[in-house]
Amino acid sequence: VGPLTTPLVTQCLCNHLTFFGSSFFVMPNLVDVTRTAELFATFANNPVVVKITVLEDNDPLAEYRYMLTVNTGHRHSASTSSQVTITLLGTEGESEPHHLADPEKPVFERGGVDMFLLTTHFSLGDLQSIRLWHDNSGDHPANLFFMKTAKDFQDGHIWFSVISRPPCSTFTRVQRVSCCFSLLLCTMLTSIMFWGIPTNPSEQTMDLHIEFTWQQVMVGFQSSIIMFPINLLIVSIFRNTRPREKAAKAEGLKQGNTVRVSPSQTSSPPTEIKHITADTVIKDIKRIAQSLSKAMKSPPPSFELHPGQQADINTLLSLVEDIIRHQKTFDEAQKKTNSRYLYKQLRHVEKELRLLGPSRFPNTSSYNRAMQQVQGMKSHLEFLLDGDQLNRSPSPEESISSGAEKKRSQGGLPWWFVFVGWILVIATSAVSGYFTMMYGLTYGKDQSINWLISMVVSFFESLFITQPLKFSPSDDPDVVQVARRDSTCSFYQPPPPTDIERMRKNVIQEQKVFGLIREILYMGFMWVLLLVAYGQRDPNAYFLSRHIRQSFSKGISNTMSIQDVFNWANTTLLSNLYGDYPFITDGNSKLVGNVRLRQVRVQKNSCRVARTMQESVPDCHTPYSWESEDMGSYSPGWSLSVGDNTSLNPHSPWVYRSQSELRAFPIWGSVMLYRGGGFVINLGPDLQRSRILKYLHNSTWLDVYTQAIFVEFTAYNANVNLFCIATLMLETTATAFQFRSELHSVRLYQSTGGLHVFVMASEIAYFVFIIYYMFVQGKLMRSQKWSYFKIKWNLLELAIIILSWSALSVFIKRTLVGKRDISFYQNNKHFASFHETAQADSALGYLIAFLVLLATVKLWHLLRLNPKLHMITATLQRAWTDISGFLVVMTIMFLAYSVASNLMYGWKLYSYRTLLDAAQTIVSLQLGIFNYEEVLNYNPVLGAFLIGSCIVFMTFVVLNLFISVILVAFSQEQIHHEPSEEEEIVDLMLIKLCNMFRLKC
Repeated sequence: VGPLTTPLVTQCLCNHLTFFGSSFFVMPNLVDVTRTAELFATFANNPVVVKITVLEDNDPLAEYRYMLTVNTGHRHSASTSSQVTITLLGTEGESEPHHLADPEKPVFERGGVDMFLLTTHFSLGDLQSIRLWHDNSGDHPANLFFMKTAKDFQDGHIWFSVISRPPCSTFTRVQRVSCCFSLLLCTMLTSIMFWGIPTNPSEQTMDLHIEFTWQQVMVGFQSSIIMFPINLLIVSIFRNTRPREKAAKAEGLKQGNTVRVSPSQTSSPPTEIKHITADTVIKDIKRIAQSLSKAMKSPPPSFELHPGQQADINTLLSLVEDIIRHQKTFDEAQKKTNSRYLYKQLRHVEKELRLLGPSRFPNTSSYNRAMQQVQGMKSHLEFLLDGDQLNRSPSPEESISSGAEKKRSQGGLPWWFVFVGWILVIATSAVSGYFTMMYGLTYGKDQSINWLISMVVSFFESLFITQPLKFSPSDDPDVVQVARRDSTCSFYQPPPPTDIERMRKNVIQEQKVFGLIREILYMGFMWVLLLVAYGQRDPNAYFLSRHIRQSFSKGISNTMSIQDVFNWANTTLLSNLYGDYPFITDGNSKLVGNVRLRQVRVQKNSCRVARTMQESVPDCHTPYSWESEDMGSYSPGWSLSVGDNTSLNPHSPWVYRSQSELRAFPIWGSVMLYRGGGFVINLGPDLQRSRILKYLHNSTWLDVYTQAIFVEFTAYNANVNLFCIATLMLETTATAFQFRSELHSVRLYQSTGGLHVFVMASEIAYFVFIIYYMFVQGKLMRSQKWSYFKIKWNLLELAIIILSWSALSVFIKRTLVGKRDISFYQNNKHFASFHETAQADSALGYLIAFLVLLATVKLWHLLRLNPKLHMITATLQRAWTDISGFLVVMTIMFLAYSVASNLMYGWKLYSYRTLLDAAQTIVSLQLGIFNYEEVLNYNPVLGAFLIGSCIVFMTFVVLNLFISVILVAFSQEQIHHEPSEEEEIVDLMLIKLCNMFRLKC
């Protein structure tokens, strides 16, 4: 605050250009509207200031210039305070190290764009790579992030380029914002044209209920594609229009240079060189020799005659003469370029020698000889190059400015095409805005919401898809300055190999830390997977299935005859199916369609009776198999039909119907797998269902050749929104019928509550994770080639990805098949088979279960981060050879006792009836869960020997030795345990987290 400050006026003294105010309300600047025409007349005289830093260590006589653009990222701490040095490498050689610095402003700031001009003595050819290093100086040296130059995205993306426009682009921000405005209005017009005008006045009412449909998405995409050519035309006109040359020349006459430069970059005449010594001249001659040797791709010259003795100026000039003679290997163009460079450098050395004089030279004869050598080489070069070429050799400023003008004058559209672009912008904006307003005044609620959603979709499609795919190369002007290199600075020398290796190791560890963090985020993937898994299952499904099973199990026994089956059907079956029609059991579940009775039979005389028993047993039939199944057509009472079978009713219960005709599938029973076809009759919805059962009983529909009876129906419980597909099965064993039920509950109508939305969001998030993991595994597969399949964790990830997409395909199939079955029921009102839907839902459940299993197993991979758990893993790896041997021995003994117990007790005791049951019983014996009495009561001596030997050999000997092997390996691992690399990475991650939250570790 200045001394003239009063209670009404504040005098501010400052040295910056910040806007400020001394009160709460800040008054705006005044604009004289009477000077509007005068101000617009000076529009062409206002230059665009572009800051291009000319490196101070450029050689003033170098003729080749390279523009470097360095973009610093927007990430946190994406900047550096270090001294950064760069070397360009091309097909024709490499440049000297150059220090990237600007004396007027800080460089490599976060989100900044720095442009440097680097000069070389000779052409580097096509650039192939760069060598970049820094000296770790300053407050934050380690945070150096160099991004790949993204000019195509920053300049070509019309929306993003409004903020990140390249500083040298002629495509101004005003033009870019105008193009965005035109694109938005045109998109609104093209979107609104696809929705019809409402005819019902009630549709004009508005509310906030919004529904999202695929039609809205497609309209959005179509609108963006339609407007893409128009927008591309306007943008191309603005981008490719050349600047007005007359305005540029007037600019140069009135204001001089249009490029802001440092004080050291002025074009004032060079001052006389001061403080010149003989060492300065010798260094310049050495630099000439080194530059020429790099251009000729020859080994660098040696400047020592003997160890410790430096070469004098005459020897160095003789070396330069030898290099000039070796120019014969070049073509004419390269030879003339090198000759011009040498002539300028020798002229510079001659000037230094004259300023030095013989008095300041250690040896007068050496000085005179040096002058003769320099003048002789100049005369030789003047002979190679005519005087005109030497006189026409432009200065660096002239050459680059003329090159820039030539570059600007080549290609592109005339300057007046900018008016064409503005006319197109104004025309498209006005027409689109007018018609959009006219459409909008006649639209109602539904069309307005659809239009709004389509426009938003079109905008995001343009933002994320259309614009990033565009390619728009841009050219930048060049600027040059002259300066002198100070080669004594330490930052011109690359870091030593040990420091580079240490920094490389640190960077690799930091990358592994980020990779470890991504692995820890796997817990989020696991959580989302569990949400998806349990979102597909309803706990009410168990209670619904149990209730239906118990309702139809009344009156069931293990010794049911054919008469008992009919009694159960007339009482329990009918009372539960049609107690309060159309609801079943307790009145909460509705019967979907009819009930189907189906039986499978075996053929008569399908087995051969022994000769001695043929008189007593005239007929027999084999157990059910697909080969022995009866597929014939009969008359009532199973009598063979007379004549053509086509005259029979195809829906008769005495005619076999195939599996495809019934839209059924094979089903597993307690005894074997049954085919989906059979002899079928439907129980209708009327009172004739009891008459049907009586007719079947009187006609002996069930007899000794019946192998299995199936009662199939589907019930829907609206209270829990579940379909229950039920199959009640009565299988014939050697003596009687045995009851078995198979029920499957599935949700075909998705609920509309908040939980359903949450589950859908979890499913979308899960497949976002899967796509990300696919990208990661694809990169690993590309880098590791066939060795990728040798890592077990990679195979586990691959299995999870494959199972995830398989589950998605089965989910889609279940949805489509469920809709098909519901549509079939609504159109026919007869028996509707939902068995394919049930199978698809079962497959989906199995896939999700295996997904959860594999994802849980993958958690073991994260346990390696804990030192104790990592020691357990290392112990198992150390003892794996011995463990595998014991596993083989245990498997052999376990199989031996299982086979022996099955052969001894399988025909009498229930626990040993099959080999699998016997194996389960032996496992239970090792766990102490065993029924000793049933074995000892059957055969005390043999049973005691079997049980005792199994306990002694398997429990006391083999299992204890197995545990001892693991304990020995664990003790050895404790002695020889070495910290893993993951433990070091975890420590580094904890340190970084503590530093991030300002905590002490």
